[in-house]
Amino acid sequence: MNEVAFVEGLNNLARVMPTVPFLFIGSGLTRRYYGLPDWKQLLKVFAFRLQEDDFVYAGYENRVKLDFSSDESHLLYPRVAELIEKDFNERWFKDKSFRKLDEHLSYVRDGGSPFKAEVATYIRDKSNLLTNYDDEVSILRSLFDKSISGVVTTNYDCFIESVAEGYKSYIGQEELIFSPIQGIAEIYKMHGCVTRPETILINDKDYKNFQSKSSYLAAKLMTIFLEYPVIFMGYSINDYNIRSILETMLAGLSAKHIEQLKGRLVFVEYTTDAATFDISSHSLQLDKAVLHMTKVTLNDFKILYTALLPQKRTLPVRVLRLFKQDFYSFVRTNTPTEHVIVTIDNDAVSDDKLVMAIGKEKEFALKGLTGITSDQWYRDIIMDDLSFTADQILENSFSRLYPQAQKLPLYKYLSRATKAFPECESKALDFDGIIFSTYKKYRHKMHGQSVESIWNNSNFKLEKKTRLIASLNKEDINVNDLEKILKVMYSQNPEFMSELELQEKSGIRRLIRIYDCLKYKKGS
Repeated sequence: MNEVAFVEGLNNLARVMPTVPFLFIGSGLTRRYYGLPDWKQLLKVFAFRLQEDDFVYAGYENRVKLDFSSDESHLLYPRVAELIEKDFNERWFKDKSFRKLDEHLSYVRDGGSPFKAEVATYIRDKSNLLTNYDDEVSILRSLFDKSISGVVTTNYDCFIESVAEGYKSYIGQEELIFSPIQGIAEIYKMHGCVTRPETILINDKDYKNFQSKSSYLAAKLMTIFLEYPVIFMGYSINDYNIRSILETMLAGLSAKHIEQLKGRLVFVEYTTDAATFDISSHSLQLDKAVLHMTKVTLNDFKILYTALLPQKRTLPVRVLRLFKQDFYSFVRTNTPTEHVIVTIDNDAVSDDKLVMAIGKEKEFALKGLTGITSDQWYRDIIMDDLSFTADQILENSFSRLYPQAQKLPLYKYLSRATKAFPECESKALDFDGIIFSTYKKYRHKMHGQSVESIWNNSNFKLEKKTRLIASLNKEDINVNDLEKILKVMYSQNPEFMSELELQEKSGIRRLIRIYDCLKYKKGS
């Protein structure tokens, strides 16, 4: 295939993708950009550190092959690593001059492997971009704004983090399995990362442990494969790790779902032949199924990156992930987040009247003010968690809420306002205005009582506690104790007010008005 036809073919391939793809990245990519060694060469480096002999690595490999069957070839490097690690760690602890670590020392002190710590340090120190790939990497970096959904990788290095700004990394199998991943603007580092040596998979024990849990990981990855196109880069098409993951994943899919993967998987094969460009169909024979994919053969990744650039999401993927994560948190906890503010004051609102909007905070701030409920107003008096100024709250929310809640606490906002609000000032109740006359008549029986003693009395129900505290003389109400009580209630359950009986809710609101008056009213 000539280059012109190849470029057009790549453009067509990108155009028919149903959404922007996930990348599945192997060590070939960072060997290209950082000049890092492959697995065998990495083990050679550390074998040579043990003994400066060109044949020392071959000796380790020979020891493994003495008890090795042909169908275990994928275990060669993990088992060689096991032997090297054992000798390396013994030498590291005995010989101070042998050590090169400048970080990860606490990991070793806590029982971690010096070998893994030194591997992490070596890769970190060698991770420098080769200057002849500046332009190619620049295009790749621009892809990560809107044209890549996420990355799965078996690499230890941090190349992807350096080009995927704003993406969240999940490191190691355990974190991937037990974290609520969102499937967008995320990096899944299955075999660990140099930033956390304990997560690095390199020896036989590591891989056996990984395989024992691979079905759980495959279940997480399955959603990605069914929802996104996946482009494999930096791997051999017969890479054991890829085949193993695919086989485990496909074991849980029906024939119908396997057929759906056809056309979604693209395998990029690098060639050193500058004249070789090709796009073809390829079938990968796995244990229980045949997987059909598109195979792209090239020697210049820049052509591929350029073809993917026009396929963009409307919003940057990091922004979509941010809101997806926050919306997930809201659904799980029912607590608004920094980026998701939910104010529906009427449960009877029909679905077709509800909308979600994404934009700059300042564009929605004043609109959000009109949706503040009286429960949110009372909560903010204690928790101070509404992201609006006192002027904005009094100017935009008071007139709407006051007809429905005529005893709103106002002194906190009035004390912080930068301009005058005479109507609000006229409606603010002083201490005596807050307390019912029947409560005032009860004060002579409250001698020796305090906010703390009443609240801690297990014989009193909530409604009685609030009534007795409101019956105290003003000078007997410790504002700090009252604040602590109310903060604990909101901290334990931000929505507790909505779960109270009417009398209980009225009692808590009265305590908040008392707190607001005593803490913020001048001269109180």
